[in-house]
Amino acid sequence: VEGVMRDIVSALKKESEKEKTSDAVVIGGQLRSFAHAAAALAEGLAACDDGVAEAKLCRSMFRAIAMLLDMAALLGAKRRPRELQFHVGMIIAGVEDVVRKDADPILSAWMFFDGYARGLDDRPSSYTGLLARL
Repeated sequence: VEGVMRDIVSALKKESEKEKTSDAVVIGGQLRSFAHAAAALAEGLAACDDGVAEAKLCRSMFRAIAMLLDMAALLGAKRRPRELQFHVGMIIAGVEDVVRKDADPILSAWMFFDGYARGLDDRPSSYTGLLARL
């Protein structure tokens, strides 16, 4: 499912690069597709009978949030739908005490979630102790 989500982000990037001719309907469809993929990821993780290791669950969720923030940044403030802006604002508010105050809030939040997901991939033992705090 993460691969599908990456494909959606790539498609949105291509559409967002069309500065003057990007289509809001296409962007809306891509955002809805991402939401469906994220819901499928969550359902798949929840459906595991023996449970999912906390580190794997957090890595998947942090990766999905990083991709969502990436899409928000690609769209920019002018083309970002209100519904997306609401979620982005809530995500940023949740990590505002651990990200840089002087930088772009979306980029800072993206760096936090992406870095954490990469850390759980590369060095899980270093990050698993922080999961309960987050």
